[in-house]
Amino acid sequence: MKARPQKKQLFKKVFASRQVVSLIQALDKIFGKLPHLPQKLIKIVSAIVPWTTLILGLISVVAAISGFFFLVLSVIAWDTLFVLENLGAFLLALLAALLTMKAVKPLRQRDATGWIYLFWMQVMNIGYSIYDIIAGNIDQWWVTIIGLVVFTYLLFEIGPNYTYREKSQPNNELVAN
Repeated sequence: MKARPQKKQLFKKVFASRQVVSLIQALDKIFGKLPHLPQKLIKIVSAIVPWTTLILGLISVVAAISGFFFLVLSVIAWDTLFVLENLGAFLLALLAALLTMKAVKPLRQRDATGWIYLFWMQVMNIGYSIYDIIAGNIDQWWVTIIGLVVFTYLLFEIGPNYTYREKSQPNNELVAN
């Protein structure tokens, strides 16, 4: 029973520290100045997000499993560059799978924990896309940048629909923070 609150505290310490919250608030101010979508559309997007996250999570699990097999093959071939590339791809796919699968349940409950997982997924996507652009792996880099901005905008548009919740000790009801 005590492991559960410790995990929540670890989550807060790693993913929702004061610095992260400050970053999210600064980004929220930037995106808050942009035109907002109609509230009805935001509610529809918020209702769809948990299910698309589940689908993307399952795809990420398949990608992680595939990445593991490619990693094993690259170790057998023992090409150092190939091993490093496949190790990086495997670790990214594994992290993506963990973040997306962990986000599904809180998103369905309108818990901001799920939103924060999606935020970190987006940070990871931005980092990986920057790497791909610099490495020259993306021919139409501008499409990637537009996609990242649009998805980040949507993420911040739906953000207010999620509340950070904790289980209270005495009666185990969800309470908004």
